[in-house]
Amino acid sequence: MSDFSAVVTSDLSPQTSVQELVDFLIGRGFSQVTHDCVRLKHIPEKLHKTGLIKVRDPDFANKLLQCLEDAPIRLRGMEVRVSKMQIAGETVSGMNRLQLTSVTCSWFNPSKVAYLEYDADWKAKRALERIGRPDSNEFQGRKLDVTYQSARSLQVGNLDLHTNEAGLRRFLPYPPPTKVTWGPQSHSLTAKQLEERAITQLQSHGTLIEECTPYPQKGGSRTKIIAKFSEAEAARNAVKKMHETCLDLSSNDKMQVNPLVSIKLSVSSRILAAIRSQLDPLVDQTWRTDYVKIKSYNTLGKQYTQVRIFGQSREPVAKAKSAVEKLLTGQIATDGHGPFTDPFYFRPSTKDFLNDLGASHGVFIHQDLRRSVLRLYGDHEGIERVESALVAKCAELREHSHAVILDPEALEFALKGGYRKVVAAFGKNRVKLDIINTPKRIIVEGSTEDAVRVREIIASCASSSLGTHKTGISNSEDKSELLCPVCFTPPEDPIKTSCGHVYCNPCLVSQCTFADSFPLRCLGEDAACGSPLGLSDVKKVLSGTGYDDLLQNSLTSYLRSRPTEFHYCSTPDCDRFYRISDAENPRMFDCDGCLTSICTSCHQGPHDGHTCETNKRLMRAVIEEDEKLTKWKTDHDVRDCPKCGVPIEKADGCNHMTCTSCQVHICWFCMKTLSSGGETYKHMQSVHSGV
Repeated sequence: MSDFSAVVTSDLSPQTSVQELVDFLIGRGFSQVTHDCVRLKHIPEKLHKTGLIKVRDPDFANKLLQCLEDAPIRLRGMEVRVSKMQIAGETVSGMNRLQLTSVTCSWFNPSKVAYLEYDADWKAKRALERIGRPDSNEFQGRKLDVTYQSARSLQVGNLDLHTNEAGLRRFLPYPPPTKVTWGPQSHSLTAKQLEERAITQLQSHGTLIEECTPYPQKGGSRTKIIAKFSEAEAARNAVKKMHETCLDLSSNDKMQVNPLVSIKLSVSSRILAAIRSQLDPLVDQTWRTDYVKIKSYNTLGKQYTQVRIFGQSREPVAKAKSAVEKLLTGQIATDGHGPFTDPFYFRPSTKDFLNDLGASHGVFIHQDLRRSVLRLYGDHEGIERVESALVAKCAELREHSHAVILDPEALEFALKGGYRKVVAAFGKNRVKLDIINTPKRIIVEGSTEDAVRVREIIASCASSSLGTHKTGISNSEDKSELLCPVCFTPPEDPIKTSCGHVYCNPCLVSQCTFADSFPLRCLGEDAACGSPLGLSDVKKVLSGTGYDDLLQNSLTSYLRSRPTEFHYCSTPDCDRFYRISDAENPRMFDCDGCLTSICTSCHQGPHDGHTCETNKRLMRAVIEEDEKLTKWKTDHDVRDCPKCGVPIEKADGCNHMTCTSCQVHICWFCMKTLSSGGETYKHMQSVHSGV
């Protein structure tokens, strides 16, 4: 993936063609863009097209965005928006799409505080109880923050700036307060001014490709906007520079700016429907525990849809992604010994049978033709019933199939053209030539008469070949060529490679399965041949899973033999890798497995705007400062606020502390946070026997 880069174009005219985009980009100096690099998609509800341009050049996307800063794309009178896209890999479910260019930005709305005084303490407590009820503490669209201040006094926070005493008194429950006084406003700027200032700061870090729409949060105390940049670097810089900063210098309120990590998984609509009962609990769980959202899109009548997983922290998003992918993988159907291998289950004509069988048990059966396995989606009981039915079907197929045994001479005639005549007579779905098992045979699905007919076809081929020159399987006069190069015995289940040498089927399987060096080379002619075994050779003998394992082992061997060219992702157990770049041209690799961003030169996290060497010096300096700070905090008993993390030093006084940053009340004995000073003193007396 690190060899490619891609951009997404939007707002294209419906009449825009691939050729127009290619011509435009070539005219701007991007000659490597071809028709195969561009994919257009029409968006009917938005009356325009979007395009994906993916090029085998890791610098293509950055160079294009830099080129368009001065002269944007205009095609057919429309200005085209372009943004960089993170390239993700492919899983069992299909292609993935990673998105790291968005951030969420939130802040407190301007508010003010009212202090209510009562002529009796019981009245204040009664009012607190009534205002604090969930069904009665919302006023003018805001959820009130009501606390007990002291005897006969309440504090009411999160009030709208336009709230007056008359309106507040009408809202307050009985008994009414004897006096209402107002505290200072939280901000000097208005809500609109805060929003405009936040957007201006975001724009200073990069190009925003969508309008920032404010989203009032539940309770009315905060506002949030989502900003989407054209590049991930701009999003990272916005988080680094804006998080925990003040929009309004007259206020203690600090803006929260966090990355929005998102990945979309392409999913079969039928698979999604089958796992819905398992996906819905996962959706609830990930939101409750990790604040990660999983959203599936309804695309009625379409074969594929998408599942989007997004949140503000990479680790929980990656965790949720793994859980969703596990559901999408399904359960491989087995007969008790291993996956089903009968060719009947992997024919297009069998799909109706599998659909009917799955529907009767509430299970979706997917023919994974790439790996030659059946994947089952549904509940455990339904899957067990389907597997039992598949086993029964195998037994039924065996009853209706007949084996025509081939002696060595008949096998030779079958391989010379007899089997082609059998296929022509019966169709390829009803006959199978089995030369892997012993004895060699042709398996016929049909009646006894059909099996007799197959024997007659093979016999007729033998008769027509009488008197002609007979050749061995190896077509060689050298008898040594009739020995397997691995075991030096006459080949059992002979397999002929593309270089002309004949192996025992089990010997070739063993050589491929237990290989520890690549490429695999032919051992013919006493290992003098040395020709690489091609994919077509190993595909003849390996199962789908075995073939995939061989490719993975070959890839692993290739990467390990080139440590200066490739590097694995730094996250433990992540199998993604990237091509190493030189220090003069470092790039970011956005891993679609664990969602980590890594510099492809120094293999550290992002250091936008700094060279690798400068970043190393800064990291060393930070570590040294952290060590000094940790020692100083330990020597002076300085502790971090449990709520906001601000360091607190206790000089003297009692063990009731109030954080000057977030105003939370803290017990210095155990660092527990409480909602008021009264609760803190009560806690210290009952739990710690002192103040």
